[in-house]
Amino acid sequence: MLDWAIRNAVPCVLMSESNQHDSTNLWWKEEIKRRFVAQCGAALVGGAWHRDYLIQLGMPPEVIFCGYDVVDNDHFRVGAESARGSEERVRTSLNLPHDYFLACARFEPKKNLHRLIEAYSAYVRQVEPNPWHLLIVGDGPSRPGLESLARGLGISDKVLFKGLVGYQELPWIYGLARAFVHASTTEQWGLVVNEAMAASLPVLVSARCGCAAEMVKNGVNGFTFNPWKTEEITQRMLLIHKDSSLLSRLGRHSAAIIANWGPERFARNLRRAVECAMDRGPLRQGLISRAVVQLMAANDGKGCRCHGQA
Repeated sequence: MLDWAIRNAVPCVLMSESNQHDSTNLWWKEEIKRRFVAQCGAALVGGAWHRDYLIQLGMPPEVIFCGYDVVDNDHFRVGAESARGSEERVRTSLNLPHDYFLACARFEPKKNLHRLIEAYSAYVRQVEPNPWHLLIVGDGPSRPGLESLARGLGISDKVLFKGLVGYQELPWIYGLARAFVHASTTEQWGLVVNEAMAASLPVLVSARCGCAAEMVKNGVNGFTFNPWKTEEITQRMLLIHKDSSLLSRLGRHSAAIIANWGPERFARNLRRAVECAMDRGPLRQGLISRAVVQLMAANDGKGCRCHGQA
């Protein structure tokens, strides 16, 4: 696409949610990224981390706009409110426990679900006999190992693997949860956190998630944690469990924060980025930068792997 745009003198807007620490940054890959980014007139990014990374790659800060990572907040707000208004019917129809932490993720290593289950096991030992369940929505290749881990820790009756859930039912599951947990060791953003906040949930979020800097205000709408330290995850779960007065206050603030991060923000700032790129016009670059894009295009997209998410 960039090669076509350059050949036809069409200004480009880059949409990116890459940040400095989401993958290993080799010098030669960074150089390719710089030459790629230099040929884009403006950018729409997720938040501060992503903006800072593009600045590091040479893009002027005044041509970078935030708001890439949003969801349909109303879908999750209305669905959650509906579930709370028909709690017993929804709970029965979806076979949901009365109290549960909710996690929603693909079952793959970076989602860090094994540490979440280990942390949850430690939480259970400290709040027996009435712990909240851990309900995990999603599926993937790691599922057998995670189920085995739960059995080995003696908590298979408390860790519930819900599998894949349809878009219409998902807000109901958010709506009846007590709190949301997202434990990824790396995450460009984490749109499930947006969804949980739109459903007015307190959120416990890994400090390595791209959304953490924008969305999670410690003690206001939730808490962050180091995803490699299971004891930190456990402590955050205990904190939420032991102070029920926190739940509604944190949930209200989640809803207030996410209200400013909806599709309107995406549309407004995408338009600003487009207008900025058009004002700048097609950017002239040196032969090396142009050759980088041509090589990537000639490789039928395979070369795009070298620039990660940018």
